[in-house]
Amino acid sequence: MRMMAPTLALLLSTGGLFGTTTASATVLSIEPSPSQPTTCDSVAVVVKGELPGVCASLASVNLKGPVPLPTDGPVPQYAVRVQIVVRDANPMLGAPCPLTPVPYERVLRLPFHPSGQYHAVATEYVIPYFALAVPAGTDTSRVESNFAVSPDTCKAASCYLLDFHRTLSRIGPCDAGGAPGDTTCVEIALGNWEPVAGVQSAIRVADLRSDPSVLLSGDLLRPVRARAIGRADGFHVAWTTDESTIKFMLYSDDGATIPEGFGPVLRVCYAIGHGAAGPYFLRFRDTIVADPTGTAIPPCPTFAEVVGRFCVGEIPCDLDGNGRSNVLDIVRLLRCALGGPDSTVCPDSVMARADCNDDGTVDVRDVVCCIRKMLALGFGPRSQGVKDGAKPTRVRLGTPEWLGPGYGRVGVDMEPGSDFGAVVIEVEAAAGTQISSVEENYGSMIDPGSSPDPPYALQYDVGDGHRTRFLILRANRYNAPTGPFRAWVSFRAVDALGRDAAFRITGVEAGSWTQASPAAAEITQGMALVPSGMAPRVLPARPNPFTDATDISYEIPAPKHVTLRVYSVTGKLVRTLVDATVSQGVHRAPWNGRDSAGRVVSSGIYFVKLSDGTAESTIRIMRLK
Repeated sequence: MRMMAPTLALLLSTGGLFGTTTASATVLSIEPSPSQPTTCDSVAVVVKGELPGVCASLASVNLKGPVPLPTDGPVPQYAVRVQIVVRDANPMLGAPCPLTPVPYERVLRLPFHPSGQYHAVATEYVIPYFALAVPAGTDTSRVESNFAVSPDTCKAASCYLLDFHRTLSRIGPCDAGGAPGDTTCVEIALGNWEPVAGVQSAIRVADLRSDPSVLLSGDLLRPVRARAIGRADGFHVAWTTDESTIKFMLYSDDGATIPEGFGPVLRVCYAIGHGAAGPYFLRFRDTIVADPTGTAIPPCPTFAEVVGRFCVGEIPCDLDGNGRSNVLDIVRLLRCALGGPDSTVCPDSVMARADCNDDGTVDVRDVVCCIRKMLALGFGPRSQGVKDGAKPTRVRLGTPEWLGPGYGRVGVDMEPGSDFGAVVIEVEAAAGTQISSVEENYGSMIDPGSSPDPPYALQYDVGDGHRTRFLILRANRYNAPTGPFRAWVSFRAVDALGRDAAFRITGVEAGSWTQASPAAAEITQGMALVPSGMAPRVLPARPNPFTDATDISYEIPAPKHVTLRVYSVTGKLVRTLVDATVSQGVHRAPWNGRDSAGRVVSSGIYFVKLSDGTAESTIRIMRLK
């Protein structure tokens, strides 16, 4: 039996143990934008800081608020909190990491901003590379500022935001999570600019790995409880269920309202069935939010649908029963699929766990099924050191190269170690780029796709494009592969490249074939700088969304005639901002929100397109009144 090289995309999430932090970072400022905001503006907070070096990275920047503060005076007060998590350098990089400060800036739009006094605090945490969360005692820095949002003559557009309150479960960064047999709750958060008298909605659960249009069975995830919390404490909750879907109404019969603010208002609890194997995805449907007069409040515009994530902690395809599903279980499964039901290779205890699709046989379909399930829950690779007496699997990152305007590739070379079974490699995209695909090399190295008996198979997933992981698997049970393997990681430019933008190998895990045991692995070259880009590109607009005006910057690698135009969502030309020959470098083009005839454009989404006649770069912007 010969295994075909699968082409299925695989999702791998960050995992690992807490390490030791070796560097510190500094948050420098948190300020409002504009500097003197009013209720008519699109208001954001701008956070600036410095990373400890080029090998550190921003893991997350999260905004909480505005949250109303208790006050005895007539002026309302609100708190805005920003948490910045900096991930330290990977200790397995095998390359020097100069501790030269690298500046960063993030713009976070406030979901609502009623008039009043604001107290803004930005706190920065530095965590070890393999940390899953912020442990106690980590290095932190903090800055604070105060500003006021002034009332204006305009009537601020009233709207609401309904979201899932994010928590860190024991499964990973999910909105809720638990194991089969547990009862676990998810919190619903409401953001509102004016008092709210009632909320009606439904939460539908979908399994996107199968058919998202099919209602998930209540035997897998069943709503069992709903209770008002937070700013809605004391409100009544009426609810009913249909399989895994819950329909609820949050209301008061004594004239009480949910005051302006943002935060949890409802807790919904689910019973997790023994057949559940998430993650599952939560979506709001048929939402109505009413003010005290009974008038419906419209939803606030968002660039993407609000989706929650419910993770179930049952470990799929744990063939060795050690409580962790990883590359070693995939090696065991490959041996079963390639070798058949041999008692020494695939005993009954392993066969029962290996039949992922429950069809009574173990073959390549179960390999694909197990990899999908294993990686969907985020059990990722851990780097391993060299063991005595064994040749390690060596992984090396090549030099990134541009192939055309705005796109390029970087090679990842692998030399198989002793008794090679499989290796998982994680690659992080350089700042300003996004990974688009991973392919086998079809040049001077082996061609696993067309060889008569291919020694390797490749499976990958680009995830969100910022970090990808791929598996290189042994596909021949007779002869251990000894030749090298190269995977091409393709990428495209999505933003301005920093001077030290680099791709990085951030995790490696290998397994042997004969014993399906951990194998030695090492990174011989883990970081590679990206050369200067070769295509003009338009950069993110500031601010975005905007009300009156926005600045659009664009980068030109060499003197050239370019056009910068604004289009409506229907493709109609709204305004030409630039039509001239410009010099090399970064340029700025302001737009005052008017069309070519000088008329103010309506609220909505617009596209800004930069073109030099051979290449184009486009961004999306939004105007809000």
